[in-house]
Amino acid sequence: MQFYLAVFSAFTISLIACWIITRSHTLKRIGNVEPAENRWHNDITPGLGGVPIFLGVTCATLVAGSTDAVSGVVLLCAVPLLVLGLYDDIKPMQPRTKLLLQTLTALLFLVLVNSVGNDIFPKSIEPDSNYSVFYGFIFCTWVVGILNAFNLLDNMDGLAGGVALIASLTIAYLIADHETLYSLSFLYYLLAASLAGFLVLNKNPAKLFMGDTGSLWIGYLIAVGVLLLSSTTNFHFQDETIGSKNPFSFSMNWLLAPLLCTVPLSDTLMVMITRTLRGQPVSVGGKDHLSHRLVSIGFSEQSSVAFLWLIALIASALAIAIHQFNLVLWPVYLLVFFCMLVASIVCLVYRSEAHVV
Repeated sequence: MQFYLAVFSAFTISLIACWIITRSHTLKRIGNVEPAENRWHNDITPGLGGVPIFLGVTCATLVAGSTDAVSGVVLLCAVPLLVLGLYDDIKPMQPRTKLLLQTLTALLFLVLVNSVGNDIFPKSIEPDSNYSVFYGFIFCTWVVGILNAFNLLDNMDGLAGGVALIASLTIAYLIADHETLYSLSFLYYLLAASLAGFLVLNKNPAKLFMGDTGSLWIGYLIAVGVLLLSSTTNFHFQDETIGSKNPFSFSMNWLLAPLLCTVPLSDTLMVMITRTLRGQPVSVGGKDHLSHRLVSIGFSEQSSVAFLWLIALIASALAIAIHQFNLVLWPVYLLVFFCMLVASIVCLVYRSEAHVV
């Protein structure tokens, strides 16, 4: 009962707070997003959607009245990114400054989570280990990359919020199998519920945007969630548990992370490659994302978003199948999925490139 009450609270608080922003003349002007040549929307829209989502998660956590140290660290380290995003929405910052602050937050999380959970990322705890330095670099690169990928994905009504909701539900479902991180799944269920409340007003035509205020810390939560899941997963193969020291298990663990972030990773990599080939700066916004390209070849905005949601659902279903069922053919499933994905993106770029230049 307490679980359902907390989930309902997260959804309700997020929805009401989003509605208040859209109705308040003062709040609507803070961080609002004006139409521009490189943006998709046509009307001035409030951009503080990340605040209600955060309120929904934190207030529902208080309603539940119980959380563990790891969940506390995960939520605590979201606060600097919330503040960073809010400041950037009001007064845009230099990309290098944002990147530095995001990296420092990732490092802070890594230090804090290892201090409260001795079985989290165990090898990275060893201060004199070369692996520790290498892992810290990979971890920070992943977290900063994914949170910025979600920031870039926030380019069409309902897209980033829906993809984040699917990812958070999958993380919550899979991480619940781990004894020491069971309560962390509760945090991700609350995130999904809060995102659902936000999507009520973010669906097309959106009355409220997530903004950097939301995309940065939500992207961070997804990034660390999939890494925590990957670092602590034990796979079962022919009724035998494969531990984390087995190379096969290690490769399986870390494939879950990019799989659960398929849509933001695909969108970001496609944008980076195509803009580089056109000689355009990667950091400048544009109408050349996957969602925009789908619209340019005949999809409606709603069907474009729904199609990308479907890809996220397929990736999540594949992750669940690999995690919980017989793994004999997992390389075949992944190879087919990624080959079809890459071929579809290449075809989409070829058909739509003339419309985005």
